[in-house]
Amino acid sequence: GASLRLPNLLGLAWALALMLLWPGSPAAAGEYRIGPKPDWVLDIPVALDAPVPRDETSGGIYYLLSDMQYRAGETPVRFGRLAMKATTTGGVESAAHVEIGFDPSFQTLTLHWVDVIRDGKRQARLPVTPVKVIQREEELEYRIYDGRKTATLFLDDVRVGDVVDYAYSVAGQNPAFGGAIFGGLAMQWDVPVRDDHTRLLVPRGTKLQFDKRNGAPAPERSAQGEYDQVVWRQANVAPLAVEDNTPGWFDDFASVQWSQYPHWGGVVDWALPIYETRHPLGPEADAELERIKATHASDADRTAAVLRFVQSQIRYLGVEVGAGSYHPTPPQRVLERRFGDCKDKTLLMLSMLH
Repeated sequence: GASLRLPNLLGLAWALALMLLWPGSPAAAGEYRIGPKPDWVLDIPVALDAPVPRDETSGGIYYLLSDMQYRAGETPVRFGRLAMKATTTGGVESAAHVEIGFDPSFQTLTLHWVDVIRDGKRQARLPVTPVKVIQREEELEYRIYDGRKTATLFLDDVRVGDVVDYAYSVAGQNPAFGGAIFGGLAMQWDVPVRDDHTRLLVPRGTKLQFDKRNGAPAPERSAQGEYDQVVWRQANVAPLAVEDNTPGWFDDFASVQWSQYPHWGGVVDWALPIYETRHPLGPEADAELERIKATHASDADRTAAVLRFVQSQIRYLGVEVGAGSYHPTPPQRVLERRFGDCKDKTLLMLSMLH
């Protein structure tokens, strides 16, 4: 979520990494589409002439607008828009590189526009810029495969002072969640943002719990036809300086989270059926269990023996595509292929203990 809102300021490093993986042909048909923005999306103006706070801007980029609009429902849709001004040659390299992540196993990506604004004149670059869809698998070194892809565009002829303005929509939700409404967003970053607009639409009468953190602003609420609308607006959002050597778990940025679950018990109720342990294990596991019973008398020793079997006989490999990112693989299948991720191995062990 939040990582899509403002591009990584190490844009040059990203670009170099992408070149190593650059495919030789354009994206295959069906991996994305080009179309107009959804009718329900509000148009938010861009302050093209806003003065640049040069003492706060880093990386040669000033973010004029960050606009995120969500609509919950049968098929949730997230609309994203970002407008950034390149203030240095280094900033040009970052602004000219557009990337949007999505999971093709349950999401569809629509590109609405990629424009360059120079001297107040808007140039449509999406029709003339190749779109490459690549699969980086950033956690493959940890033996985790998630199937996510990134639509990437490298724009020609971007200059200092230009504004790059692009918008897209991602539709769909991981089927593991069963249509539950929840989410979160950042309200502050380590770079300044001129205008920040976030809008959430949920079916009328939906009860949501909100959690504001670190001084996040209060929203405006209203009714919009069949939906309840929640809007956050911010202007001249100052950056937050992060101290060196700050622990990775510490987050001092303003943010908001929302959830349809009234309490953590609702999350537990969602997760418990996923780890139901009454699964058929197959003849191989049955034979192993009989061996453990025969050679170990106490429950403690039998438990340790099951743990050793799962640890030594099932290698770690996570195929976490779509619902598989939350739903474990059936234990019998894990035994057949002899690999699984943490939740696969957990369910196998629980089933054997059961």
